[in-house]
Amino acid sequence: MRRMGHPLFPVGLLSLVGVWACGDPATHQSEVDAGPDTVVVVSGLAVDVSPRNSLAYYVAWSTDLPLATELTVDCGPDYRQTFGDAETRLRHEVFVMGLIDGLACTFTVHPSRAAVTGTLSETVGRVGDLPDTLPDLTVDVVDASAMEPGWTLFSVANASVSSDMVVVAIDPQGRYRWYHSVGSHYPGAGAELELTGYGLVIGNAMERSQIASWEGEVLWMIDHPAHHDLRISPFNDDHVLTLGSSGVGCDQYEDTAIELDMSSMQVVWEWRICEWWTPRVSYLAWSHLNTIEPFPDERAVLVSSRQQDALFKVNRDTGDLEWVLGMDGDFAMDPAYHFLRQHAPEIQPDGTILVLDNGLGEDETALDGHTAREYTRVLQFALTFHADATPDRADVVWEYTDESIFALNRSEADRLPGGNTLIHYCWVQPDKHVVLREVTLAGEIVWNVRTPGNVSSYRSERISPYFGHLVE
Repeated sequence: MRRMGHPLFPVGLLSLVGVWACGDPATHQSEVDAGPDTVVVVSGLAVDVSPRNSLAYYVAWSTDLPLATELTVDCGPDYRQTFGDAETRLRHEVFVMGLIDGLACTFTVHPSRAAVTGTLSETVGRVGDLPDTLPDLTVDVVDASAMEPGWTLFSVANASVSSDMVVVAIDPQGRYRWYHSVGSHYPGAGAELELTGYGLVIGNAMERSQIASWEGEVLWMIDHPAHHDLRISPFNDDHVLTLGSSGVGCDQYEDTAIELDMSSMQVVWEWRICEWWTPRVSYLAWSHLNTIEPFPDERAVLVSSRQQDALFKVNRDTGDLEWVLGMDGDFAMDPAYHFLRQHAPEIQPDGTILVLDNGLGEDETALDGHTAREYTRVLQFALTFHADATPDRADVVWEYTDESIFALNRSEADRLPGGNTLIHYCWVQPDKHVVLREVTLAGEIVWNVRTPGNVSSYRSERISPYFGHLVE
């Protein structure tokens, strides 16, 4: 399994210049006579749209002398980037991404040293078109100055029929900047997403979990029954943490938390819920799990059980169930803050836990006798412990509620570095649309995105803009 390199780091979303280091000019003096009349021949400029993404291009060219060159991409005020290649070479190629549907762009190559002349350019009259599978988005930028900068990464699929699931990145204006098709999925599929040094980790809600590059190349695909969550293991960076299933342990069905070796596809650790937990009511899929979140600096994971309305702290080595947070858990809680059918708990640097509390539809109350609560909220819990380290209380220290939104399942809440919270509501009732919302700690909405109905998703991430890299 190879990690992805990131040789190109443009400095901002709409920055005018983002360059590789151009090196010491003296390095090139002996290779090119850089006198005032020196002309380098740039030839064979080819600008080809990526076969996997209409918002990305492969740009290649040659020079008659080994030379460091620069590529400028000018699409008007919304996209201007200069990419510099520090290596002296005859053949040059750059993968350019993050372009915007409908723009005209001029690609110009020129030597990176002012004393050497010779340029070549080509214009693409229109970037795009976008695939029909990408839904139109309704965007409300309430307060751009209060937003956390960057793009938002999430997945989209048809909520009713089997279709391709597509992972997309949008900018604050809701414009698509990148997409990657994961392939055909069952209705309503969605993905857990994580950016790492390996690439984009895509943990599908049911199948075809993978790690992909920005170029859309599948670098690794899981060859093991897995679902809902996928992330690089902090216990061994050649392993992944994910969720699986077992044919033993429960009467009917059992979800498991596992650590998997990416090379051998062997399970190196497995936690089976039926060995550690007895449900209030036993029924098919009572053991359903949807998250495995590592505790920072501990050999432990937080496992979310949707049907049990509970979060489990599990020792990574022994499998011991250290504590349970939730309705039948080990912490004293205000019953008003019992979460229902929760998703995507996120452990904060201060040890608090942020969780998306989906709520409960009337049609599910018969499963375990709970009272319906058809709206979704975000809760942040502070946990306290007795002197002997046994659980004491779980108190809500922050919450956000919009009672007009009921996200029946999936969904997520992420605390962003600046303090805002990115909330991802999926399968919002009654028409199964998706809402992405960014709110401040004061609960003020600064950004809101809505899809049409019948669109499914799962989770989202705020990422730094990425515009391309040298193709080696």
